[in-house]
Amino acid sequence: MRGLGYGKLRWQDVENQVENAVRAELVRIVRAAFERLLEEYRDEVIRGRRYARGFRHKRWGYRVRKQIWTRWGVIPQVRIPRVRNVWLGREIRLLSEEYVRHTGEIGFLLFWGYLGGLPLRRLRVWLRSWFGETMSAGALSRIVRSVWRMFEENRRKDLRRCRYAALVLDGIWIRIRGEGKQVLLVAIGVDWLGRYEVLDWSCAKQESADAWQGFLRRLWERGLRGVEVVVSDAAKGIWVAAARVFPKARHQACLWHFSREVRARVPALDRQRFLRGFWRIFDAETEEAAWREFEKFSRKWRSRAGEALEHIRSQWFRLVVFFQFPEEWRHRVRTVNLAEGVFKRARVFFRRY
Repeated sequence: MRGLGYGKLRWQDVENQVENAVRAELVRIVRAAFERLLEEYRDEVIRGRRYARGFRHKRWGYRVRKQIWTRWGVIPQVRIPRVRNVWLGREIRLLSEEYVRHTGEIGFLLFWGYLGGLPLRRLRVWLRSWFGETMSAGALSRIVRSVWRMFEENRRKDLRRCRYAALVLDGIWIRIRGEGKQVLLVAIGVDWLGRYEVLDWSCAKQESADAWQGFLRRLWERGLRGVEVVVSDAAKGIWVAAARVFPKARHQACLWHFSREVRARVPALDRQRFLRGFWRIFDAETEEAAWREFEKFSRKWRSRAGEALEHIRSQWFRLVVFFQFPEEWRHRVRTVNLAEGVFKRARVFFRRY
């Protein structure tokens, strides 16, 4: 990958990285919620106990759908409950084939739609457009709670057996239903093979050192150890909190946020050319090669951007920590793009729903 905005890296690439990292887990959650939703709907259609006699409809096993296509990937082997009309002697289809093909994300949408402020009665109206009928508010509430439990169980996962080389931290201001604006804190772990996952998230009144310390303390209590590097932007609260909870971890400043600081110290007409050279420095293969590139870069820009060069030189020890990791995935820990990709998708979703 090249420097952000000046090489081959695009925002879509970052989004794809995040999506690929969580796809397997998300597909599992969507499949479980989807199957549970169908079973709830079947039970409402039957309106009787499991082995009760004398009713018009009864259970008739399951039909296994080999795969359902969703925007998060293919969900394999989905069990679709069947209902038989005893009086007519034929099966009652709960869903149309078109619905089955295109709504594997139903449980996920129910959960995030509710979390984003969509009331249960609006969800019922939305479901009626797909099913022709709808479910009770109680059934919908059970679906939402079940998906919520899945998310909560993942957030409480024991981290003692996990070994994360780096911790990417970032925060974004959002509006919470009934609570106003709060900052959403997110932590993403990157292991020594370059794989990454969202470890935890939390809301706070402000992005202060105390808020971050409480957030990181929760990761520590779950067993997170051995973090070599903490990656963040220039928020002082993160630096202070990380030094308290993970005192042995080094701090890597986000190169993208740092480039915005440098850009402000360069004359407007020279900014584009200066930033292209800035990213070439950190595209080097080793820290020593990066320093040589910086010295050559300094000689070229000393007269026109002395303040920017001095700022880079003073923060150099925070900018090159990522070089200690394998070249194949070190780009993931030189910026907070992993967290920014999560935030961008969250913004798009909440605007839509």
